[in-house]
Amino acid sequence: TSQNFSNADQFSGDYNETSLCRYHEEVAGPCFVGHYCPVGTDYPLPCQAGSFANATLMESCHPCPSGYYCLEAATSFTDTVCPSGHFCPSRTEFATEFMCPKGTFNSLE
Repeated sequence: TSQNFSNADQFSGDYNETSLCRYHEEVAGPCFVGHYCPVGTDYPLPCQAGSFANATLMESCHPCPSGYYCLEAATSFTDTVCPSGHFCPSRTEFATEFMCPKGTFNSLE
């Protein structure tokens, strides 16, 4: 079922009820990909850098896997491969966060 929602200007529009945050069983706001809606929240929160949400209505974000980095509100990790000269452990927040130690390298890109 789709409904018009205008609880806040930034969330105006038509949304499927499964993509909305709920607060005490009442619809409060849409929960987009790249965001999460912990139980009891009125509005979706963007995933923190180092994590991602690839579906709607998530209660938490997934950690970004090793070999990738995830910026704030990431919807995926597959397009943010760790650049050469750097390494990216799980939860890496940006491309150049970790430089390869002297005498080592990452040739992937």
